Amino acid sequence: MKKVVWSLIALVMVVSLLFTVVGCAKPTPEPAPAPAPAPAPAPAAEAIVMRVIGANPDPEVSMHWQHHTALELINERAKGRLIVDFIGGKDIVPIMEQWDAVKGGGPCDALWTPVSRAGGIVPEAPALQLAKMSAAEMRASGFFDKFNESMARGNVRLLMNGDSSKNTQFIRMYPDFPMETPDDFKGRKIAATPNEQAVVETFGGIAVPVTPFEMYEAVERGVAEGCGCTSDDTVFRFSFVEVCDYFVTPGFGGPDYAWSVNLAFWNKIPADLQQLVLDTIIEVEKEWEPKWTEIHEGWPPKWVSEGGMEEILFTGEDAERWVNAYYDYHWGEVLSRSPVEGAKLRELAGQ
Repeated sequence: MKKVVWSLIALVMVVSLLFTVVGCAKPTPEPAPAPAPAPAPAPAAEAIVMRVIGANPDPEVSMHWQHHTALELINERAKGRLIVDFIGGKDIVPIMEQWDAVKGGGPCDALWTPVSRAGGIVPEAPALQLAKMSAAEMRASGFFDKFNESMARGNVRLLMNGDSSKNTQFIRMYPDFPMETPDDFKGRKIAATPNEQAVVETFGGIAVPVTPFEMYEAVERGVAEGCGCTSDDTVFRFSFVEVCDYFVTPGFGGPDYAWSVNLAFWNKIPADLQQLVLDTIIEVEKEWEPKWTEIHEGWPPKWVSEGGMEEILFTGEDAERWVNAYYDYHWGEVLSRSPVEGAKLRELAGQ
C-alpha cells in the first residue's frame, strides 16, 4: 500500500514539473515577414525625336555645314532626351509640299529648306532673304523675334539660318551666253525658282520654273539657256559648271536655307531642352559666321574657274539695276500681302 501511495506522489510531482517547464518556455516566435520588394525604378523618359526632312534625301546635300555642327552638338548634349533625326527629303514629301507638311506636323516635325518657299503659308517669309543682316544682327535688332511672330501664324518657328554671315550675294545667275548688261536677258529662257524669276522677268527674260535639282537637265536639253541658284557649293553639287559658261557678279539676296520646326511640336519640348537647343544654335552661329564670311569673300572658288566658267561683271548703274530688281520685287510682294507686318520687318532690317 505504501508503495502505491509513493508511486502516485512521484507521478504527480513529475507531471507538475512538466507543466512548470512547459509554462516557462518561451513561445515559438512567428516567422518574420518577408521584406517588401524594392520599388521598381521609374521608367526612363521616352526620347523626343525631331524628324527632319530636307529638299534632298541625302543629308550631305540637304544640310549645310552649320546645320551639321548644330545637330551633332544638340544630340550629344541632350544625352538621349532629344534626338534630331534626318529622315529624308523629297522622297518623303515633294519639295513644293514640304512647308505644308511641317505646318501640319506630319510626316515630319522640322525642315532644312529655303524659308522663301514658305510664302504660301506666311506672307512675310521671304523677308529673311531680304534682310541683309548676319544672324547676330537679326537677333540684336529684334528682326529674328518679329520674324518668328509672323512664322507662328503658320504654326512654324525658325530655329536657325543655315548661314549666319552677312551674305548679300547668296543667289547668282549662271547664263550659258555672254552678257554685257542686264538687258541681255531679253528673250532668253532661264531655269529659275521663284527667287530668281523676278530678276529674269524684270529684264525681259522668260523664266522656266524648275527646282534646283532639274536645272542641269533643263540647260543640257536646251529647254533653258542658263539658270539661277544659290552660290555657295550648289554650282558644284549640281554640276552647273558642265552646262553653263558664265556666272554673273554681283549676286543678290541673303541665305535662307534654314532650320524651321513645327510650333506645336516645339512647344511640347521641355523648357530646359528648348534652352539647350537655342543656346547651342547661338554658339554655332557665332562659330560659323567668320567661316562663312571667308567662304563668300573667296568666291568664286577655284573649281568654278577650273571648270571653265567665266565671270560677267556688272558695275555702276547696271549693277544697281540688277540687284535692285531682286529686292524691289520681293519687298513689294511682302508688303502687298502683309502691309503692316512687312513694313515692321523692313524697318527692323534697316531698309
